[in-house]
Amino acid sequence: MYNLEVRDAHTFFVGGENWGFAVWVHNLTPEQCARLEQLYVQKGGTGFSEASARELAQLEALVAKEAAFVKATIPKSGKLNAPIASDSTLVDAYKNLWRPRDVNPGGTIGELLREVESGGPLTHLAKAKGRLQQLLNRVNDTSNPLSAADRAGAERVISDLKDAIRIAEARATHG
Repeated sequence: MYNLEVRDAHTFFVGGENWGFAVWVHNLTPEQCARLEQLYVQKGGTGFSEASARELAQLEALVAKEAAFVKATIPKSGKLNAPIASDSTLVDAYKNLWRPRDVNPGGTIGELLREVESGGPLTHLAKAKGRLQQLLNRVNDTSNPLSAADRAGAERVISDLKDAIRIAEARATHG
């Protein structure tokens, strides 16, 4: 087990393409971590009071709330990073959807869903729509067919973009 803190990132993912998965990491404060550990050790023992149970429930609720938020902001495909592509148009679209400096997982799709969740301005909606159109144009270009792998990756990203845009537009329409 490692104990580390990432500056400016309360919740983040650790993983990579070659892992085949990513691990969700949540930054509780050092005091919260220590107290959570104490409560788990005490749980079931003689020193575990009703007040301790309530405190444990509150800390677990905090972690669960963050987990639910993160789950909601990850594209359904589960990809935190761009698919690997050989087609130059797809590579360009993916570079603009997932940038190396992105702090949060999920690229533009994740950011748009976070904006929906927070109720803030939908600053990534126009970008998502533009990239969706770019991908649709490329997938539908019959004069230069995509490889099966590139098509599958693009279709997954298109599906995620459509879902995120639909959710954002529903919030914009219905508040």
